[in-house]
Amino acid sequence: MSLIWSAIAASFQALLLARIASAFGGALIAPSSAALAISLAPVDRRGAVLATVFAGFTLATVGGVPIATWLTLLLGWRGAIVAIGLAALLFVALAAIYTPRDIDTVRAALKPPSENLRLLAPLLLLMGTVGMLSAQFVIYALMGELLGQRFGASADGLPIAILLFGILGVAGNAIAGALSDRVGSGPLVWASFVGLAVFLSLMLLDLGPYFGAMVLAVCAFMGTLFATPQQSRLVGLVAGEHYHVILALNSSASYLGIALGSALASALGINIGLWSLLLGALGLLALTAAVTVAFGSVNR
Repeated sequence: MSLIWSAIAASFQALLLARIASAFGGALIAPSSAALAISLAPVDRRGAVLATVFAGFTLATVGGVPIATWLTLLLGWRGAIVAIGLAALLFVALAAIYTPRDIDTVRAALKPPSENLRLLAPLLLLMGTVGMLSAQFVIYALMGELLGQRFGASADGLPIAILLFGILGVAGNAIAGALSDRVGSGPLVWASFVGLAVFLSLMLLDLGPYFGAMVLAVCAFMGTLFATPQQSRLVGLVAGEHYHVILALNSSASYLGIALGSALASALGINIGLWSLLLGALGLLALTAAVTVAFGSVNR
């Protein structure tokens, strides 16, 4: 309904309120769907299930921008929002049809032996989510400017570079899902830290448009390698009845990291220059890794 409200908004203030309402609604989807999915899956399949859920969000991110752009060109921005709202209603109907109807089974899956929610260890681990997303979005927030001004990518080449970025991001999520239950969460988290650091460091070089786009795309792969094992570690710290709480906190930590990283990108890009984004991202990544080691959470 908030999307329809957005489409018929008669003022900027009304549109802004409608978009805030949409943000609240959208924020409920990720933790709820992930909590329900893993509550109905065996413990040794949690990583794969979380990756499947997260793949939906990754694909929506990758495909959403070009689809929304095409709809806007075809229907105008109001028509595009109405079309997206109708699509949302369709997906709600499909979810209602395919969500398990045996409520007792769902409740049983979500309610193991009761225990108090101890937040200290999860909150320390959530600092890793904030740090990793901040490090990534220092780069991603100004991705087009980096590709164009630093590496010399042409305007025609930017959509291809961004598409490659999205494809490797989806691939990283898929690999994480396939490996999380086999090799454990800790090794994948460290692979994400080290791999992202290596390819961010390569971006300090004068790579040119083609290698610059490829290295940035591999950064997307290394970044999305982190999400699934991080969520697996978090749900491993709490009882099943608290999955929805901890996953909601992880979503909030992700949004906070995105906001902090984007704000830092803007400050660095304006006041120092685009080259400083890379040093800022590397600094945040090193700090996050140090905090992870300090709190001994990497093996959880």
